[in-house]
Amino acid sequence: MDTLFTVMGASSYEPMEYTLDVRKSQKVKYAPLALLDLLGWNGEVEVVAFLTPTAQKTHAKPLAEEIKKRGHEFRPVCIPEGRSEREIWEIFEIISESLAGGERVVLDITHGFRSIPILMLGAVLFLKEARGVELGGVYYGAYEARDPSEGIEPVFNLTPLVEMVEWANAVRIFNKYGHADEMGKLLGRIQDQAFRKTGQSEKPRQLKNLGGCMEGLSLSLAEGLPLEAGKAAWELGMIDPEGMRKELSGFAIPGEKLAPRILDSFKDMAIAATKTKGEWKRCLKLDLEELLREARLVDWYLAQGQVGLALGVMREWMVNRVILAMGLEEHWLDYGKARKPAERRLNVLSEMHRDYRELLTANQAEIGRWWQAVADRRNAVHHCGFRDAVVDPGDLANVGNLWGRIKERMESEDFWDVRRPVSAGTVLLSPLGLSRGLLYSALKRVQPAKLVVITSRKAEGTVEEILEKAGAEGLDARVLVMKDPYCGFDEAGHLASEVLRGLLVAEKVVANQTGGTTVMQFVIQRICERAKDLDVPVEEVALVDRRSSKEQTENPYVTGELIALGEANQGPSPRLSQRL
Repeated sequence: MDTLFTVMGASSYEPMEYTLDVRKSQKVKYAPLALLDLLGWNGEVEVVAFLTPTAQKTHAKPLAEEIKKRGHEFRPVCIPEGRSEREIWEIFEIISESLAGGERVVLDITHGFRSIPILMLGAVLFLKEARGVELGGVYYGAYEARDPSEGIEPVFNLTPLVEMVEWANAVRIFNKYGHADEMGKLLGRIQDQAFRKTGQSEKPRQLKNLGGCMEGLSLSLAEGLPLEAGKAAWELGMIDPEGMRKELSGFAIPGEKLAPRILDSFKDMAIAATKTKGEWKRCLKLDLEELLREARLVDWYLAQGQVGLALGVMREWMVNRVILAMGLEEHWLDYGKARKPAERRLNVLSEMHRDYRELLTANQAEIGRWWQAVADRRNAVHHCGFRDAVVDPGDLANVGNLWGRIKERMESEDFWDVRRPVSAGTVLLSPLGLSRGLLYSALKRVQPAKLVVITSRKAEGTVEEILEKAGAEGLDARVLVMKDPYCGFDEAGHLASEVLRGLLVAEKVVANQTGGTTVMQFVIQRICERAKDLDVPVEEVALVDRRSSKEQTENPYVTGELIALGEANQGPSPRLSQRL
C-alpha cells in the first residue's frame, strides 16, 4: 500500500480545483484530497498527516472524514511547531518513526507550516537511503499561481528538483571514488521514465546506452580489470557527442554539465578494440603504448586512494613489462606461454636479490626488490591481512613513491633485461660411491666446465684418479663430503646451499642420478629442485654400464651410456611459483 505524506498548518484553506498536467480534480478544501484524484491510485492509500497541535484541532477531523469517504486510510501524527533546533530534530524523529522501511511514499508539501515541508522532505530522503523507502514524487499546490477568477490552483511536480539530490550524490561519488555508475543509473531511469510518459513526442534514445557504458566502466574499474575497463572506456568514447549533448540538454540538464568532465577523466584509459564481441582480447597488442595506458590506470587508482586495486594492476604491469623484454608479447595473455615464464623470472630475481644479490646486475637487483615490495603489499591487501605480520596502512600509503620509481624505468629496454647472468658453462652434478665408473662415464659424456661431487669420506680420495683417467685433470671440481652417507637426509639443505651459488651462473646443470648411496641421490634431487626454482636449466641423466659387475670392478674406466631422464627444466617447482 502506498503512503501519502502531507503537512497541515493552522491556516484556513479555501475550496479549490487543482490541476496537474491536463488533469483536473474536484473542488476540494485540502490539497492531499486533490492528489488522491490526480495521481490516479488504483488501490488503497494511507494518508499520513503531520499536524501541529493547533492544526490538529482545526483540520484533523474534517480531513479524516473526507479521506475515509474516498476509501483510504488516515493517520494523524502530532508534531511540535518547530520553533527551535530541538523541536526540529524531534519532528525528524517522529517522521522517521512513521515508516518501517520499503514503503513507497508521495509527499504533498502544499499546506506546510514554515520549514516543516523541507524537514519532511529531508527525513524521507534520509529514509530512502537508510531504510529503502521509495520516493514516489513531491507535489506542491501553488496557491500564489492560482487563477482567482476560476478558483483553479496548479499543482507543480517538484520531483525533478528532488532528483538534484541524487545528482549531487552521483557527483560526490565521482569526485571521491572516480566512479560514474550512479550517474549511469540516473540516465537509464530518465530514459525509462520518458518512454512511460504519454503525450510526449520526443524521446531520448542514447541516455540509457550512455548510462550503461558508465555503469559497465565503473564496474570494471571497481573489480580491477584493466582490459575490460579499457574496452568500456573506448565504447564510452564512441558515443556520438553531439547526439549525447542534445539529449542531455533536453532530458538531463545536470548530466550535460557533468558528462564532459566524466568522459575526459576516462579517455586515457581507452584501449582500441578492433573487435567488440567474442574473443576481442585476442586482437589486443602488448607494446609500450599499452604499458603507458595501464600505467595511467595505476595512477588513477592511486589518485582515488584505491591502493589495493593499484597494487594488483602494478603486479600485472611488471609481468607485462618483462613479457615485452623477453620477446613473448605475441602470447602476452597466455599464462603458460608468456605470463608464467615472466612471473618465474621476476620470482627468481626477487629470491636472488635476497640471497645471491652479488650474482645479479644492478638493474636486476632493483627489479627483484621492486617485485618483492609490490608482492608483499599486494598480498597483504588481497589476502585481507590474514597473515602473522601486522599490515601497516602507512606502508601502503608509500605505494605511490614505489610506483613512481618503477614507472620511471618503463621505456628503458636495457633496464628490463632479466636474462640470467651466465659466467660458467655446463656444471656436472654427481654423487660418488665406491663405484668409480659412473662418474668417469659422466665426465666423458658431458665434458663439463665444472664438477660438483657429493660423496663420502671413504670415496673422496678417488676423485683425483677419476679426473685423471677421464682426461680432466685441470677441471674446476668441488667435492662435498657427507658426514653420514647412509642416513644423513638432514644434510640435504646445507649441502644445497653450499653448491647453489656456483650453479646459478651455469649455462646449464647436468645432474647424474646414478651412483652413490640413496642419501646421496636424495641430496642431488634437492639441489636440482633448488636450481630449478631459480630458473637454472637442469638436465637429469642416468649413466649405465651394461657390463657384468666383475668386469666393472676389474676395469671401471670404460665409458658407459648416458640416458636422458627428461627434458631440461622448463620452470620452477610449485613452491616458488605459488609464493608470489
